[in-house]
Amino acid sequence: MAGAGFYRAAWGEERIVYTQIEPGAITHEQKVEAAFANVEVLLQAPTAGKVSFYGKDGERFRRGAGVAQILPEGAAPGTTGAVQGTVVAAATGGLAYQEIDGLEAVLTPNHLLNMDLSKLLSQSGSVKKLERVQAGEAFAKMVDNLVQTYAFIHLPNLDGINMGKNLTLRVSGKLESAKILRKSENPLGVVVEFPHFLDSTVQYRRQSVDWITGSPVQGLLLPKSALVQQGDKQGVYAVVGGLIRFKEVGVLDQDTQRVCVKGLTEGGLVVTNPRLDLEGKQAAKN
Repeated sequence: MAGAGFYRAAWGEERIVYTQIEPGAITHEQKVEAAFANVEVLLQAPTAGKVSFYGKDGERFRRGAGVAQILPEGAAPGTTGAVQGTVVAAATGGLAYQEIDGLEAVLTPNHLLNMDLSKLLSQSGSVKKLERVQAGEAFAKMVDNLVQTYAFIHLPNLDGINMGKNLTLRVSGKLESAKILRKSENPLGVVVEFPHFLDSTVQYRRQSVDWITGSPVQGLLLPKSALVQQGDKQGVYAVVGGLIRFKEVGVLDQDTQRVCVKGLTEGGLVVTNPRLDLEGKQAAKN
């Protein structure tokens, strides 16, 4: 915490560590792994040749529109005129992506809901972008961005997890609410449905997300080590007018290292290595 330092008690040489009282919040979230699934359709080359895309990666095309052309060997991409390429049309409306990973027909919403998740999620893909293709080879994909994104969320436990309820997740920096459709013991976690398509999940099919388990609690943040118990009162030793005084506090929340309290003044100093004999001692700054 900012402002950490030392006071030297006037009555001795032992140094007392203090920290500045700062506003903040205790958040209730943890990193979990997610595997996302969207409705994806592979594009296959009708003939061998070089691939030349018409649009940018992730651009939307309507069904039947030309997404790319396959140019005969010896013709450079973008060549026009006498050299005629074979047009590859979008089999469905959606976003065209120029990279594939081999999991397009494996990690699907339907499979997440119905297949053995242990076997399904153990499969890995390899991202590739092809410049040359053979006839019948998949080289790109269409992703239907009008259909909701699904995911398997790995969880540390299933306590309090109920079918039909929602999980709050932060995906690529955005808060999302996802409905629980399936619970799994192996692997441990849930299959969820998001209310809309998440474009950040196409190129990053597997990623870490934040699982939000509770609302943040606002207050004044201190190290846990600053807390002192005096009888039935909980408080801290604060520096008040150059003296060390016990100040009772109300603990609002805590995590593994910090407490969120009320009853102190922002910007003041508290002792982080307290002893019960500090009350009323005069402190002089080093």
